[in-house]
Amino acid sequence: MEHISSILGYNKKFGIITSNQLLINNGKTNINIKYINKIKLIKYRMYYGNLLLLLLSMCFLSTLFLNLNYYNKVLIGVIAFVLFIASTIHEFYCYKIIIKLNNNEVHTINTTQIHKKCIKKFYYIISDKVKENKKANIN
Repeated sequence: MEHISSILGYNKKFGIITSNQLLINNGKTNINIKYINKIKLIKYRMYYGNLLLLLLSMCFLSTLFLNLNYYNKVLIGVIAFVLFIASTIHEFYCYKIIIKLNNNEVHTINTTQIHKKCIKKFYYIISDKVKENKKANIN
């Protein structure tokens, strides 16, 4: 591995980017940046979270038919309403970086919207290094 000052990007979850290498999966995969052919950042919607919230709201609504006092019914009704609104409004996303090498080997890095800023920053650093490398190879 290179000297610590040549590290361009580091993320505990995704890996390390140096001036000519990319170490992903906690250093298990070592990719030379000059062999990267294409890199993509894909954002896709995950509907399972919305379905889970909708099912939870239905479960809370079904408990309203139990023999409970008025305040418990109001509280459960409010919780069910909030869960229903959240299931219809909130959008859950996942992010994936796909790295294609010159030898058609493909590496992926997956995460959820919790690490959105980190995955975008990680992608842009790799993308900039790949663009610099391609410009250097053309000249």
